[in-house]
Amino acid sequence: MNRREFLALGAGLTAGCSRNAARLITGSFVGASHDIGHLLRSGSIPSPTMERRVPVVIVGGGVAGLSAGWHLARNGFQGFEILELEEEAGGNSRSGENRISAYPWGAHYVPPPTKDSRYVRELFEELGVITEYANGEPVYKDEYLCFDPQERLYIHGRWQDGLIPSIGATDQDREDLNRFEELIAGYKARHAFTIPMVSLVLAVALLASSAQEWLKRFGVNYKVTIAVTK
Repeated sequence: MNRREFLALGAGLTAGCSRNAARLITGSFVGASHDIGHLLRSGSIPSPTMERRVPVVIVGGGVAGLSAGWHLARNGFQGFEILELEEEAGGNSRSGENRISAYPWGAHYVPPPTKDSRYVRELFEELGVITEYANGEPVYKDEYLCFDPQERLYIHGRWQDGLIPSIGATDQDREDLNRFEELIAGYKARHAFTIPMVSLVLAVALLASSAQEWLKRFGVNYKVTIAVTK
């Protein structure tokens, strides 16, 4: 290959890699409708055309609202309605399906329920997620199981595994993190995060203050960090 041929080849490669030659990415955004959100923001939602009275109204048809309706219905109470802003219910738990398999739209993963989470287990049994019990432990249908998501953090100009910074973290940062993890482990040991809540007093105590106030009360330094995960 002589110099002229090399230059011609280089020009062809440059043209092929130019922005004009790039293929457009097809697809669209799914999920929450920004058009409906703008109606809320501008206050231009149409006035109601009728009025009805129902004993119980559940606002929001996400996984929490649907679970509430499921619990009421299975206990014989039918006098409720679930209101959903979007055209389809489901929220972060919505899913789609292609010719290969079904897939989630959101990242709504549920950890395996403990023995205390009896309502979660009952729901999973009805949905066929739990197929049976072996030695007192639930057996899950394989297609509903997944590994913990592998998360990375982009900070200080580079990617690193996990969500806790290892680059640039000070001894105080690590001490605060250890203290925070100890506090959360203590709450978990007291079943503070069990569904349904078995310790209402503790639940109310957790919700009575902001996260900032809660951390300050236990002497944990706090900071706000904006990071990109992938």
